[in-house]
Amino acid sequence: MVRLGVVFILLVGAVSSAPALELRAYDPARHDRFTGFPTAPAHNPGFLFADADLTGVGWVVESPQRQVTLVSPVHFVGANHYRPAADWTIRFLDASGQSHDFSIASMTSILNEHGEATDLFLGELATPVSPDVEITPVSYLNLPEEADYLGIDLAVLGRDARAGRSTLSHIMDFGSGNRKTRGFLFYYDPDTGDADDCYLAIGDSGSPALSLAGPRPALVGVHYATVAQGAINIDSLVPHYVDELNELMEGAGYHMIPIDPESALLTASGISSADPLRQGYAGSVVLEIGNAGDVAGNNVEVDIVCDAALAPDTITGTGWISEKVDETTWRCRRGGLAAGTSSSLTLAWTEVATVSAIPVELHCQANEFPQGSISGQIAVNPTFRVWAEGLADPTATGDDDGDGIRHLLEYAFDANPEEASHFLADQMTPLAPETELSPAGLTLSYLRRPDAAERGLHYIVEYSTDLQEEGWSATPPAEASEDVATVEGTVLERVRVTCPVPGQCLFMRVRVVLDE
Repeated sequence: MVRLGVVFILLVGAVSSAPALELRAYDPARHDRFTGFPTAPAHNPGFLFADADLTGVGWVVESPQRQVTLVSPVHFVGANHYRPAADWTIRFLDASGQSHDFSIASMTSILNEHGEATDLFLGELATPVSPDVEITPVSYLNLPEEADYLGIDLAVLGRDARAGRSTLSHIMDFGSGNRKTRGFLFYYDPDTGDADDCYLAIGDSGSPALSLAGPRPALVGVHYATVAQGAINIDSLVPHYVDELNELMEGAGYHMIPIDPESALLTASGISSADPLRQGYAGSVVLEIGNAGDVAGNNVEVDIVCDAALAPDTITGTGWISEKVDETTWRCRRGGLAAGTSSSLTLAWTEVATVSAIPVELHCQANEFPQGSISGQIAVNPTFRVWAEGLADPTATGDDDGDGIRHLLEYAFDANPEEASHFLADQMTPLAPETELSPAGLTLSYLRRPDAAERGLHYIVEYSTDLQEEGWSATPPAEASEDVATVEGTVLERVRVTCPVPGQCLFMRVRVVLDE
């Protein structure tokens, strides 16, 4: 067993004459990822790992021996002691052989449990990699226990896009005092082994070690140091720092991508609003996205789709990043949603369309598992404002047709505001309330829209014994009764309120109030 002391050699200060990743039997046709690197890189069809999608492993344009690994459309990781300069550029070669350059926006050290910097950093690109580009972020190897990583086969990438093989042997802390990094070892036996066996050399720092057990590469480590002339090689153990990485990535709406995720269960628990949507007015509704599963949802994504003319103007939510993909689709994402929790999205309109409902379709995804589609409708209430559009005087007190009936009452009784009449369209049913005295008492009869509540209309019956203004009350006498019937051929209902006549005269009226 090899025992490490406190002295090791960091892979720093690479120069053009320094060696790249060392292999037992280096063959450029087998071990070089590209031909023509770095001036005219092209995918090498004979490359050892040619079947693996390594498009997410890029290099620094200003210092091509340095490599970084893309872990989300906008984030990358590398070795803290061998960071690129802040104004440098990262280049990736997509699956079709096209190169794409991205400026570095920021780089942040990943901290250990003591709050000190480890040898792992998280970088952020100034612009994200478009989903239309054939560059795939690299997942990480998520195994149940740390001990499960022991013995896994590694694809070891190094400077100048060279690669070889090794095996993960030991996991431990490296560094002194509080400045420790959790990492692992892989060994190289100089006397015997496979032709693809490799060890690290100066300039390999920051390049990844990957597991290729499945069809996709999974990030395990980032090269950190070498000891004993390459016999012992050290990587930062990336899965150990996933929580710290996720916390930093969350602000951009991403988490690390597990290679073997469990399926979360996303739900849309309903659309609610303190104030309903009203035609012609600004309004908003709240959509609650929940995770009803037993595992956390990572890289949660919700596409909200509706007709272009009906789409919300903004969608916001704490922890969510919302982007309008096209005229019909908003894409909302967040780094994660813990099991048994929910998070709300607010859909807002500056002016709600003149429709009775807005059909909405949701497409949800978490942990790379599509959750299917959820369809529903957001109700939209009709309004006086829309009804009065185009009138010469669109106010509640206006009277365009000059028949003495104000617009609000014409609206409340479903009359035509541009045709002078005191009757409905049948020219038989009067608009004005009527009273009738009978042995049963005094009856007030008036028309009412059945959807009055949705329209913000209030029909308030008031009672008086003396016709004095301060004497009117909306509290009916104890024995008052009400019956409602549909008015045939209309959208209205007729309300009849009957009150026994007390020992003195009783008066009744209906007052219409609009609240929208």
